[in-house]
Amino acid sequence: MAVKDHYLFVCDLADLKIYDLHDRLAAPQIVHFPENGDKIVNCCALDGNTLYITMTDPGRYRL
Repeated sequence: MAVKDHYLFVCDLADLKIYDLHDRLAAPQIVHFPENGDKIVNCCALDGNTLYITMTDPGRYRL
């Protein structure tokens, strides 16, 4: 999770959800990543106005 101004960014399996902390009753904005497949959104971090997101592709390393 990360917080910037009045927004909360939450990694939720295959999506990034953005909550407006000033309007707690509003539904979150959801960012779907293109061609996500079975990738998992792991973590987000802020550096100034840049949001970094890490993802894992568990299907890529099957034995």
